[in-house]
Amino acid sequence: MTSPYDDFTGLVARFALAVLCVSLLIVTLDNTVLNVAPATLVDKLHAGSSDLQWIVDAVPHSARSSAACSWNTSSGARCS
Repeated sequence: MTSPYDDFTGLVARFALAVLCVSLLIVTLDNTVLNVAPATLVDKLHAGSSDLQWIVDAVPHSARSSAACSWNTSSGARCS
């Protein structure tokens, strides 16, 4: 006996898989940019090693902060 929700469950599973694949693509592209950018910054801006370390440390932190802010905003809290 089939349930009327069988098609809906398959649709939700495909949607969840698509969301996970897109998020993995975004993280991979961000990681690629983070690995390529320091060489360009050294060449164009003559950045030192402490400047590069700051950039490499700050980018993931800002991504986490914006993700947490987005989650808090959806739950009704305000971000500063």
